[in-house]
Amino acid sequence: MTHLLFVLAVACLAPLLIVVPVHFWGRARERAGKAPAWDGPAWGLLHVWLAFAWLIAAQVLTVWLIAPGAAERILSGGPPPTIEFPSGGGLSGDQVLWTMAAVASSLLVILPGAPLRLLWTTRWSPGYALLAGWIAFLALRLLMVVLVPSLPDITSAEHPQRELTDSLSRLTSERSLVMTVLVVAIAAPLVEELLFRGVMLTALARRIPFLWANTIQAALFATLHLATPIWPFFFVMGLTAGWMVRQSGGLLPAIVLHVLNNGSAVALLWYFSRTG
Repeated sequence: MTHLLFVLAVACLAPLLIVVPVHFWGRARERAGKAPAWDGPAWGLLHVWLAFAWLIAAQVLTVWLIAPGAAERILSGGPPPTIEFPSGGGLSGDQVLWTMAAVASSLLVILPGAPLRLLWTTRWSPGYALLAGWIAFLALRLLMVVLVPSLPDITSAEHPQRELTDSLSRLTSERSLVMTVLVVAIAAPLVEELLFRGVMLTALARRIPFLWANTIQAALFATLHLATPIWPFFFVMGLTAGWMVRQSGGLLPAIVLHVLNNGSAVALLWYFSRTG
C-alpha cells in the first residue's frame, strides 16, 4: 500500500512538469506585452493539472484493481510480471470498460464550468468542419500506409498494438460490436479530444506560442498511446487536430477526425476477425 500511495503522489505531481514551466513562460510573455496565442474560450492551467493528475491516478488504481498482485510487484521494483487475464492475452471485456471508465472519470474535474462553445465550432460551419475532419482522416491514412511496411503483421505478437487489438476483440466477443463502437469510436475520441485539444492545448496556448502548445499536447498524446513504432502517426494526428481546433475555434473537426480514425480501426479489426 505504501508503494501505491507513493505512485499516486507522483502521479498527482507529474503534470506540474508541464504546468509550472508554462506558467512562468506565460508570465514572462505578459511582462513583455506579447498577445496570447489563443484568444478564444479556454480552460486554465489548473484544469490541466487536475485533469491529468486524475487521469494518471485513476489508471494506476484501475491496474491495481484489475491485477493487484502484478501491480504490487511493479510498484515494489520487482521483476516485470506476466499478467494472466481470465480470457487470455489482452484485457477482458470488463477490464476494457473499467479502463475506459478510469480515463473518462477525468472529465469530472473539467466539465463543470467548461467553455461549452469549444465543443462545437465558432469560425467554421458544421459542414466545413465535417469535411475538414474527413480530409484530415484520409491524409493520415496515407501516412499510415507509409508506416505499415515497417510494422509486423497485425496478427503477429510483435505488432505494437497487439495487446490492444486482442483486448478489443474480447470486448466485441464478450459484449457486442455495438459496445466496442460506442467505447472505442465514440467515447474515447470525445474524452481524448476534451483532454488534449480542449484542456491542454487551449490552456497552454493562452500563455505560450501556439506552435509550442500544439507540439507539447501532440507529443504527450502520442506518447500515452504506448506504441513507439507508430508514434509519428499519433504525433501528426495530434498536431493536425490541434491546428484544426485553432482554425475552427472549436473541437468539432478534431472530434470528427478522431471518430473516423478509431471507427476505421474497429472496422478493420472486425474484418480481420471475420476473415481470420
